[in-house]
Amino acid sequence: MSALPMAPPPKSALARYRILSPTASVRVSPLCLGSMNFGDAWTGWMGSCDQVTVENILDYFYSQVDGRTFLLSSAFADGVKGGNFIDTANNYQFEESETWIGEWMKKRNVRDQMVIATKYTTNYAAGPNAPNIMANFTGNGTKSLHTSVEASLRKLQTDYLDLLYVHWWDYSTNYDFLIKLLLIGDSGVGKSCCLLRFSEDSFTPSFITTIGIDFKIRTIELDGKRVKLQIWDTAGQERFRTITTAYYRGAMGILLVYDVTDERSFNNIRTWFANVEQHATEGVNKILIGNKCDWEDKRVVSTEQGQQLADELGIPFLEVSAKSNINIDQAFYSLAADIKKRLIDNQKSETGAGGASGGAGGVPIAQAGGSGGKCC
Repeated sequence: MSALPMAPPPKSALARYRILSPTASVRVSPLCLGSMNFGDAWTGWMGSCDQVTVENILDYFYSQVDGRTFLLSSAFADGVKGGNFIDTANNYQFEESETWIGEWMKKRNVRDQMVIATKYTTNYAAGPNAPNIMANFTGNGTKSLHTSVEASLRKLQTDYLDLLYVHWWDYSTNYDFLIKLLLIGDSGVGKSCCLLRFSEDSFTPSFITTIGIDFKIRTIELDGKRVKLQIWDTAGQERFRTITTAYYRGAMGILLVYDVTDERSFNNIRTWFANVEQHATEGVNKILIGNKCDWEDKRVVSTEQGQQLADELGIPFLEVSAKSNINIDQAFYSLAADIKKRLIDNQKSETGAGGASGGAGGVPIAQAGGSGGKCC
């Protein structure tokens, strides 16, 4: 018998654990269980999901066995290994979500088997027993972070968090421009890799395409102005033709990406461009990106073909390589610079060169939407 036997094939697809991030050695189930509805506090908005129901959902997600049998037999312990990844937030259901997840983990003694993601920014203390002064229970400052993490650890009945991330933009912090960018193109052209290279300066050939939509943030400086880029990646959506008006709405710049080793992805750019023209805001800035330019031996789309298409569409063009980090920064910086210039020109034409107000240098911050209301 081998000293290091191979693990048997998983009986549940939820047990095919994968790397959470190219730079984080954490393994999670392919589906993350969201818990925004775990609680009774928001019943009027989301419907009821009491604690018994929540624990049954968690039991089944974890073991693929109905949790109601847990105390009556060994079925739970003998169940198929399932999901280990749960997402919550400090304010969900006025703190019931984190509290009930913590109680479930303690009852089942499974804390170290689970990967728990939670979020801060929203005022978690704004429930029925809200304190008199709540000014610093919200936002992304260090005080809000400290109080929120302390509260989350207490509710989850743990002494560590696996993943903590920002829930919202902190709209009270200083920047001169907020610009929303959107990456579109066929599946497999490297949109996610381009985003990862620009936002985190990392690349992995084993990166697994996410079915969903995600965004990353990077703040850059252009002409002495702080420009915060909110970059949305539509990875996987194109497979099911679910990129709709909602994803184009509010985008101020769009990167149309093809793979220089895949002629079909290049030919489909015209279709993507037509979708942009139909759904995106009028006047949105665009740039054509030919990715994987380092693969010269596999290239089927020439640089000249890319430039000809860009000229036909009337947009800038760059070839890049996420793997070799060729022209990635230049692509995002040049698009952001074009958008910034357009915003300034529009403001001047609307108010006059000296009449603008409300933002640094007379240019108002370009907001991509408010942070009010409830969301995931």
